[in-house]
Amino acid sequence: MSAFENLFLTLTRKCDMTCRHCYIEGSPQETDEISTEHLFSIIDQVAELHLDNLRIDGGEALLHPSIFDVIEYAHAKNLSPSISTNGMQINEKILKKIAGKIRKLIFSVDGATAESHNWLRAHSSSFDRVVNGQLN
Repeated sequence: MSAFENLFLTLTRKCDMTCRHCYIEGSPQETDEISTEHLFSIIDQVAELHLDNLRIDGGEALLHPSIFDVIEYAHAKNLSPSISTNGMQINEKILKKIAGKIRKLIFSVDGATAESHNWLRAHSSSFDRVVNGQLN
């Protein structure tokens, strides 16, 4: 048994939003990403530790160029990661690619109203996309 139960794995600082509260200062121009090989090495270590929860995030994890390879690799190692997302990249194609390979998809909601959420996210349609399931 591992002393750890959870691991948060930040793949990239690249993000399609510029949220006012972002602790990693993600942006669309960001290029700071972990290589696929390094991510596979981390996943190997996580599998050996038998962690209960591998949570993949970013910036926007779905913008990492190898996100689907990372999910596939984790799945092959009998891990079911959770993916944190702002929801802006979600579409039917992505949902089909990750179906059955992740534990859960976690959407960020940062306000009780569209006005407060959209202000924090600095994006006028973010609330509707996340809360009302409006796929891109």
